[in-house]
Amino acid sequence: MALRCVAPPFNATSCVAVPSHLLGRPVHQLAPFGEDLAGDIARVLAQRCANLPAHTFDVANMHLSDASDATDVAPNAVVVDTDLDGAQVRWRFDSDLLARLIDVRYGTAPVSALAAAAPPRRPDAPASGTARRLAQLLAEECVQALGRRLSYVPERATTLAYVLPPLGAKGTVSIDGAPVGAVSIELDTAAQVRLFSSLSGGPRDAELRQTGGHDHVGRRIALCMRAHVLDLRLSIAEILDLRPGQVVATSNPNVATVCIGEQALLRGRVHERAGKLCLTSLEFLE
Repeated sequence: MALRCVAPPFNATSCVAVPSHLLGRPVHQLAPFGEDLAGDIARVLAQRCANLPAHTFDVANMHLSDASDATDVAPNAVVVDTDLDGAQVRWRFDSDLLARLIDVRYGTAPVSALAAAAPPRRPDAPASGTARRLAQLLAEECVQALGRRLSYVPERATTLAYVLPPLGAKGTVSIDGAPVGAVSIELDTAAQVRLFSSLSGGPRDAELRQTGGHDHVGRRIALCMRAHVLDLRLSIAEILDLRPGQVVATSNPNVATVCIGEQALLRGRVHERAGKLCLTSLEFLE
């Protein structure tokens, strides 16, 4: 690992609004998990809706985040609530998407015309009975695919006394490269416990703690956090000799400390992913 001298000096402190219920959880793994889930949904669509000759289905931008940002789909979207061993997972399918999937399944419209030539539906136009049955079928198979990616969590984890804000994602569905609509997912508290337990390698006691009545306030507090990744000792002469662009060799640290001001809050392991340093396996400091 090398430290590059830049001008002006790099400021490692970042002020961000950190939801308290996500502190210490492997949120850096949400993006790859969303990509895997998008692949699962695309395979379900291909298996249920593809006609001969086979078409290519793709789901893009499936990023798990605040559900209020992830469920912005058409007003006439078909909503399907599914159960995952006591956890509730809500699916929303754009009515236009369902109509185009039916077109592809029964060959009533060429794929090239799905995105451009197909007339848009009225915002208040209800979905057909066929579209609603298709949405129910797709949701049931998609939630089964989701369940295969989530580890088992004891039943006590699905009956928590506190409620977490919904976590969700919205993906854009394309057929043979043509965007045809959107599908979204929303996870309740129990589903989130299973998700983060899976990303952490299994259930943890910290996942099951009750946060108390002040938790809804803590989720709105903006924290100024900095990650203390490494220490480097240089003499004054060595510092004065540094020039912009010069490289100073350092060792890759094993652990790093996350601080708020001068108060150490978390300690985690330093992990490199896609050329960037990330913190994982975060633990609260006493």
